[in-house]
Amino acid sequence: MGKLAVILLLLAAASATQAGIISFNDWDTFSSRLGSVTTIDFEENERRRWRSYRDQALFADVVFQGSGNIYTVDPDYYRRFYDWNSGDVLSDQQADGRITAYLPQSIYAIGVDLMTFRPFASDVRVVLSSGDIFDIATANPGNRTFAGFISDEAISSITFESLSGRFLNIDNFAYSAQVPEPRTYLLFGSAIFVLAFFRRRWKQFGEEDHTDK
Repeated sequence: MGKLAVILLLLAAASATQAGIISFNDWDTFSSRLGSVTTIDFEENERRRWRSYRDQALFADVVFQGSGNIYTVDPDYYRRFYDWNSGDVLSDQQADGRITAYLPQSIYAIGVDLMTFRPFASDVRVVLSSGDIFDIATANPGNRTFAGFISDEAISSITFESLSGRFLNIDNFAYSAQVPEPRTYLLFGSAIFVLAFFRRRWKQFGEEDHTDK
């Protein structure tokens, strides 16, 4: 029975080191789990203006790449497509509507507002660098949909793809380098249990050895 207990405790410790991802659908809950958060709002255009990036765009220390050209667009440029009550948006207007963000090192949390139009809301597929995939149902045009993710392993990239194609917009791209705590506590607790078990067994062994003498 003692060996079985040790095996179970070691398995618990090992599982604590595996990647775990928590998803969120509202900003308040997401941000309450974090400390410092950096947010990119893509505000760079004058009224009724837009800016094109041929290959990729650098904002803060994040590189954004589309399936073709990507744009930052002021909502007054064409309100039907870009007025989401959010100011400027980052937009991919290609056939497969895809934006990938390449992150700096040691990022464990990402949150973003998603917006699609063609002519109705579309699901957005989110793919993390870990290979985890989430399909997010976006709200009707004019309404933003929040998607947030916290991982206990660093996220190096995240891809957003409109499953209906065209007019994928994102805004308020937030990220944090804070390491989530739950699995750290689980690993620490598992290690304590293992050490306590061996200490107890060693003590019992010592008492038995003393009795034999």
